[in-house]
Amino acid sequence: MEYHIDNMEGCRVVYLKGDLDLYTTVKFRDIIGEEGEHSDSNFIIDLKDVGYIDSCGIGALLFFFSAVKKKNYDFYLTCLGESVFEVLKLNQLIRFFPVSESVSSALLEMNAKGRT
Repeated sequence: MEYHIDNMEGCRVVYLKGDLDLYTTVKFRDIIGEEGEHSDSNFIIDLKDVGYIDSCGIGALLFFFSAVKKKNYDFYLTCLGESVFEVLKLNQLIRFFPVSESVSSALLEMNAKGRT
């Protein structure tokens, strides 16, 4: 798994590339956990280039979502590919996670709520 993080309109945007599974979630949790603990910011996780997610990947997203929400910041998943969308839908998490079509639409939603 590869990643990079940008700052956009007062929000941290995390772009992931590769699979989010048993083998990569430790790295994801280390990096993102550090970001979530030490950053006072809203977060967007762009999953456009994530081809596969398993229960460990879902657990890592839930862990990070919880850390961000505890600080009263917003968290969005964006650009869900078909396989990632189906896994989240099957686990009934598509209604749990805030999801937006794109990074720009997530930023607009945050702006509309006065959160950026």
